[in-house]
Amino acid sequence: MGSAGASQGSGSRVHPGKRMAGRMGNHQVTIQNVKVLKVDAEKGLVLLNGCIAGPDGCVVKIQDAIKKPWPKVPSIPAFGGRS
Repeated sequence: MGSAGASQGSGSRVHPGKRMAGRMGNHQVTIQNVKVLKVDAEKGLVLLNGCIAGPDGCVVKIQDAIKKPWPKVPSIPAFGGRS
């Protein structure tokens, strides 16, 4: 890593909080249990109960919370007989 982890003086480590290059943002975030309180079609506004990730004016996709049902748990013993 160049001079960021030099082994003279500060030891061979990178100090916490060191500003370095990396990826940030541009990923999808799913937030559950957010309720739609009001829709104003004339102004193009949707009033939600809860917080939404992202900056002001960003595009938000709103969809119903359709979840898969829990699988049926087999009765015990599940293998059907004695071993």
